[in-house]
This record gives sequence, C-alpha cells and structure tokens, in this order.
Amino acid sequence: MTRSRPECTHRDTTRQHNTLVTFGLGTFPIMVVLIGGSAAWGQVDRYALDNDPGEFVAADLNHDGATDLAIATDGGVTVFLNEGDGTLAAPSTFGLPAYYIVAGDVDGDHDIDLVTQAGQLGDTYFRVYLNNGDGDFAAPVSWSTDSRASAIALVDIDGDKDLDYVHYAVNHYILIYANNGAGSFSFLHEEWLSTDKTYDMATGDLDGDGDVDLVAGSAWIDYGKYYTTADVKLHVFMNQGDGTSWTQDYYTVPPLGSDDRGPFIVKTADLNGDSRRDILTYSEGYNGQHGEYAINMMLNDGNGNWHWGTPSHDDKRQLFSAAVGDLDGDGTLDLVVGVDTWSAISLLMYANAGDASFRERSIETGTQDSAHHTQIADLTGDGLGDVIFVDFLYPESLVVVHNTLALDRPVLTCTDLVRGQPAEFTVTNLEPGDTVRYLYSLAGVGYSTGIANLGGLIVDLNEPLVKFGAADADASGTAVLPVTVPGKAPLITAAFQAVVRQGPGGDDSVKSNFLTVPIRDQ
Repeated sequence: MTRSRPECTHRDTTRQHNTLVTFGLGTFPIMVVLIGGSAAWGQVDRYALDNDPGEFVAADLNHDGATDLAIATDGGVTVFLNEGDGTLAAPSTFGLPAYYIVAGDVDGDHDIDLVTQAGQLGDTYFRVYLNNGDGDFAAPVSWSTDSRASAIALVDIDGDKDLDYVHYAVNHYILIYANNGAGSFSFLHEEWLSTDKTYDMATGDLDGDGDVDLVAGSAWIDYGKYYTTADVKLHVFMNQGDGTSWTQDYYTVPPLGSDDRGPFIVKTADLNGDSRRDILTYSEGYNGQHGEYAINMMLNDGNGNWHWGTPSHDDKRQLFSAAVGDLDGDGTLDLVVGVDTWSAISLLMYANAGDASFRERSIETGTQDSAHHTQIADLTGDGLGDVIFVDFLYPESLVVVHNTLALDRPVLTCTDLVRGQPAEFTVTNLEPGDTVRYLYSLAGVGYSTGIANLGGLIVDLNEPLVKFGAADADASGTAVLPVTVPGKAPLITAAFQAVVRQGPGGDDSVKSNFLTVPIRDQ
C-alpha cells in the first residue's frame, strides 16, 4: 500500500474533519483549547450485535484517519469501520470466539493488529490477528498459556520498543510474553499474587523511571459470593526495567461494609495534573442490608507513597464500567461510568476540576441500558471524546453517545514533525499573558503504547493526558512551544492539546482548533 506524505497545513475548522494517517508512521491532530466549557451530549447511535459481546477497542484499523471499533464476541471479532463522520458501517465478523481484546502494532509495520483471549469461560490461548493494512486481518495465530484470563494488555514490558503481551490469569498470577518485534511471542516471566480473586488490570509508568508498571485488581470468582476485605487487595507491581524483576506492594481499599468485592475495576491516569499517574478503582461491598458502591483514588506523590481520595460514593447505583478522558475540553481528565439504574440514565460523568475533585452529572441515553465496557474515543474527528459502551440488555447493542460541546476556533500552526528533530507549535490570537499548557494524548487510549522523550520530558505514551510544556502569550498574543519529536514513536493516531487559561479578568470560554500533521522520517 502506497501512502502519501502531505505537508503540515492549516485546515478550515468551521466544519468537522478527520485526522490522516500517512505511510504507517501516524499523524497528530493538534488542538488548542481555552477553558470554560462543559460537555454536551446529543445524538445517540445504536448498532445491533449478532453475537454475545465482550470488550472492545477503538483504533484506526484501515489508515483512513477515523477511529474504528473492534469487539470481541462469542462469534469471533466484529469490526465496525468508521465512515469518517462518526457513522459506523455494517460490521464484519471473523476469527474465533473471544471476550477480551487489545490492539496495537505488534509486528512493526505501523498497522494496528488485534490480540484476543476467550476469558474465564473459554480456552487458555491468546490469539494474534495481524492487520493487512486496510482493516482486513490475517487468520489468527494462537499462543498457549496454562490459564484463562481475567484481563489482558499489550505494553512494552521489557523496554525493547515493541509491544509485549500481559495475561492476568484467573488463578492468581500474571504471565508475560515477550514480543520479538515481528509479532511472535515467547514466555518471559511469571509474577504471583497473594489472592486468587483476580479480575482487572491496568498499566502505566507509576514511578517515573521510564518503564511500564502493572496494577492488578481483585474480586470474586464465584458469582454472588462476597469475600472479606483481607481477600481482595489492590496489587501494585513496579517494573525494574526488563520485565523479569518486580517489586510488589498491595493495598486494602477503604472498606464499604462487612464484606467487600472490590477493587475489581482499575485504571491509571494523572488525575490531579502533577504529571504522575494515579490509580482509580471501583469497589463493591455489602453492609448487611444492601450493596454499597464506591469509586476511589490512590493519588501518587512521586516518592512511592499513595494517598486515598474518593470522587464518588453512592450506595444505590451499581457501576459496570469506567473510562477516563477529557470530555469538557478543559485539559483535565474526567471520568465516565456505566451504571445499573434501570432508567434512561445509564452513564454518570464526573467532571474534574483539575485537582482530582469531581462534579457529578447524569448522561441520558433515551432508553434503559446496562452500560458495560465503557470507553471514550473521538469518532467524529472533532477532537471531542464521545462515549461508547456495550449494552448488555437483550438484544445486545453497541451504543455511541456523541459529545456536542460547541467550540470556537483560534489560529493554530506548526512546523513539520520529523522524528528525532525539533519542532514548534504556535498559537495566535490570544490575550497577552495567557498561559498555554501543552498536553499530549492518544486519540484512542490503550491501543498504542511506549515510553518516549517528548520536548525533553520522558512521557508514557499510553497516558490519557500528559502535560509536556507551557508557554505564555507575548505582547502580540502569540505563544510558541518548541519540542523534540520522539525518535521512535509507536504512535498511529495521537493528539497534542494546548489548554489556554485566560489572564486575570478574562471571561472563560472554550476555543479549539486542529491541524493534521504527518510524522516524517529523518
């Protein structure tokens, strides 16, 4: 497949537009935002699923610059290709039954590949589907483990710049399989946990040393049975560099009642803007009369210490899933959760004030839903995170809730992005003295990962939002940020966001603009 190499050009942003992936190296939609908006929710699209669904991933699978979706089902992998405006084309299904699915470039050809596992009720194999480059996939290659999974991940565990496979087994250990760079995997390491109530797993650089660490949640295996707090801990594994040596600590989540089920949903993200990954958990408990449900945070102080905080605690609504992303355009990470309320309110949004304090609001979808596997991804190419989930109520469907936040658009330009070379991002038409915070984010968090030097800062490329620089507007209202583009960037589609805080006395507003910028080889 021949891919063109356009120059960095300004685009008319009065209409919707898409990012563009060129010659497999990827592109960056660049955004500048002035704070003050609040996410607005509009059209809700529903797509029927013919097979029982599991997890899904959001990624550009066919190099057209639009975010597509791939869902693991009991009938195989179902792929919905994006038509470019957020509408999903008729799906295709292929391969073998699966429940878990992750995505990333495993063979180094800059196409997004898929890896699946059948889950707790399936077999013990994980399967690799290599992308042919146009969204069609080769027949799966199966790799044997000795246990079914309760969670899986693709991350660079051993530091060799390719994506390895991590298998959180149902019988209290983590298996790591190293990638040889061409999509072939071999067993690397096994790490044991102190509990056999395994459930969810999250990844990220937690200690700032440039390698990927692991967080493992725990919960029940026998459905309907509660375990005591001593059985269900949060395990934090610190990678010592090559994926074969780890330190392990475990933490007891603040109890909800006499019996606890959690923490069985875990996420990692910088929630308070200090450039350190924090840990977000969701737990369930029972107080002898009814269930109790809570979202908890462990805030990272950067010195190996963690401090508990609680953005939400509600004893009436059971949560099924959670996702993290910037939904209101203010450059901070918000939270959206899927709830079981037996009403049209199937999603709750927690808007982040920037310091890990959250304000709750409801998102109505128009019908009764059971929102599982919730994710945030930009399907329309407007730079705003839409909310996607799988509705488990029969008949099962894929639900897309579009973010309709209205944005005004200032002028944004950039120099060419050449791997390993300096570049500049320039925002104009600002007020003198406005401070611009530049952030890096992934357009589809979770499918492309690694550690890279960006603008002199070591950043975790799988972080939902990372601050990597700041600049003040000069007397002419111009703010310029120099950076160095990563020499080897395992990126397919990513975003740079510039958040502008207006000077004293200015009225808050939200403004945003985007550039489509190819990354060129040296």
